[in-house]
Amino acid sequence: MQRFNDLADFSNEEIKDLIALANRLDRNPEPRALEGKVLSLLFLNPSLRTLSSFQAAMIRLGGGAFVISPEMSIHGLESRYGIVMDGTAAEHVREAIPVIASYGDAMGVRARWDQMGWHDKKLWVVGGDGAMLDIGFQSLSRMLASGMNIKVLILDTQVYSNTGGQSSTATFKAQNTKFSVHGKVIQGKTERRKEIAQIAMMHPNTFVAQTSCAMSNHFYKSIMAANEFDGPAVVSVYTTCQPEHGVGDNLAMNQSKLAVDTRTFPVLIYDPRKGTKLAERLSLQGNPAPKDDWYKDPKTGELFDFVMFARSEGRFSKHFDKDGNPSPLLLEAKQDRLDNWRVLQELAGII
Repeated sequence: MQRFNDLADFSNEEIKDLIALANRLDRNPEPRALEGKVLSLLFLNPSLRTLSSFQAAMIRLGGGAFVISPEMSIHGLESRYGIVMDGTAAEHVREAIPVIASYGDAMGVRARWDQMGWHDKKLWVVGGDGAMLDIGFQSLSRMLASGMNIKVLILDTQVYSNTGGQSSTATFKAQNTKFSVHGKVIQGKTERRKEIAQIAMMHPNTFVAQTSCAMSNHFYKSIMAANEFDGPAVVSVYTTCQPEHGVGDNLAMNQSKLAVDTRTFPVLIYDPRKGTKLAERLSLQGNPAPKDDWYKDPKTGELFDFVMFARSEGRFSKHFDKDGNPSPLLLEAKQDRLDNWRVLQELAGII
């Protein structure tokens, strides 16, 4: 099976085949069948027989299993819906799922969603770029390919904000972070940034939005459309991390808007319901001057490019000399942002 299932997804013949396989393995064990494999188990509801049978089966087939549940106080997981995280729990189960899944080859989840009266509720998973683009990237891709009706909200800060500002695959080229420190030999991150929106769009029947809280109409439209979509959805939101970006606490909205205007973080909506061709499904509405390489202020003639954005944030400050000239690596980063924008223009049928 290529997605999570319950018994209702199997035909009678498939269930009979599974029972026959279980009986055969019980009579003639294959102790190396799953050698080196790990099963990650998340039990949101307790079960003695289900848990024991999974763990015993993995051991008998040569693999291993581990289980996490909210009741295990050592992990401090919060599982209640809509709760404010101001208690003793270390993190919410929604944030823990990508991490737990990343340590196994397969994942089993026990959750009585329907029995709790949540059949019509939409499941939203929230995480940063570290959780979704790095640690849980494999699990995210797997979930999108499954076709499950799960929504993912990515708070893209371009760093590991909750652990001290280490670089992630969402970090911009030339950005100065922990693990990609600007020095004499290497001047910040030298790799290109991973574009999760384009990657997500290549998964079948997946709704994708890249947006900014500074553009409230686009943001709310993205969230509502993702929630209404019958299938997996990813909404990636540009999120300012003031201390790691080197900006004032009052500049979050300003920097979020500037990121869009300078092609640093273009907004987009990819809706599979809009047509049969990719250009019909992808909209770049909300970006200024969508047919041009860079936006130019009609009154002042000022060019809004990546260098302008970098000049406004402390994380790129070491890339400017005493006369304000950008470094060669920062110019490479500028070209990278332009190349990314042109790819989006081409996919949307603009160029």
